[in-house]
Amino acid sequence: MVFDFRLGRGRDGPKQFLGQFEGLLQTDGYAAYDQIGRPKIVHACCWSHAERHFSEAVQLNPQDPVGDANRSADR
Repeated sequence: MVFDFRLGRGRDGPKQFLGQFEGLLQTDGYAAYDQIGRPKIVHACCWSHAERHFSEAVQLNPQDPVGDANRSADR
């Protein structure tokens, strides 16, 4: 695991850092990473960030059955 800090949020920082990287790239889903990659980079999502959207949806509609699955995942 590597954490690379940049002051800006542009594409240049990740593009420069990743260079010729090939493999699995797990990020927070920030759009700048969408334009970075080659055929040998597989973008993986972060469960914590994805789960947030399910939690927000359940708050809007507590009767939705998706909420049951979301609560099970929290265990």
